[in-house]
Amino acid sequence: NKSKVPMDGTSYFDFFIMTCIFLNTFTMALKSLWMPDDLKAFLEFCNLAFAIIFTIEAILKLLAVGWSQYWRDSWNKFDFIIVVGTLAGIAIEKMSDAEIGSVASIVRMFRIGRMLRLTKNFPNMLRIFEALILAAPSMCNVFGVLSIFLFIFAALFVQLFAKYELKEDFG
Repeated sequence: NKSKVPMDGTSYFDFFIMTCIFLNTFTMALKSLWMPDDLKAFLEFCNLAFAIIFTIEAILKLLAVGWSQYWRDSWNKFDFIIVVGTLAGIAIEKMSDAEIGSVASIVRMFRIGRMLRLTKNFPNMLRIFEALILAAPSMCNVFGVLSIFLFIFAALFVQLFAKYELKEDFG
């Protein structure tokens, strides 16, 4: 019976997936430019393991609730697109010699967005996140005004101090 499948964040499965989301984000944060080869291999393994886990999650949810019910939930749409993008990136990387660094970075950026799913299970965090979303247009206006002030003062100080020579000793 499709209505008896617990998909509301209360099951052990959902707790496991939320833990995987956190761990996936943590391992993605470990990546750096000059990392040792063994760490690079470990992070590639983790990337593949989490891709498999999230693919299984999407398949299980699809089988449990059906396509139309699955596709009604915005988080499921978001996850499905991330899973398909991740699998496509892995497939391109493994099957060809093409360097897909920038494409992989974009897919990873969306995968970090999975952290937003954690807000579903924490009502207070969800309220804060919703408040931030509602305040975003106003914050853009404030940012615009601050940018204008920054530009005005930058132009003012260039005009005031452009003729002074910078000396080595500031004392």
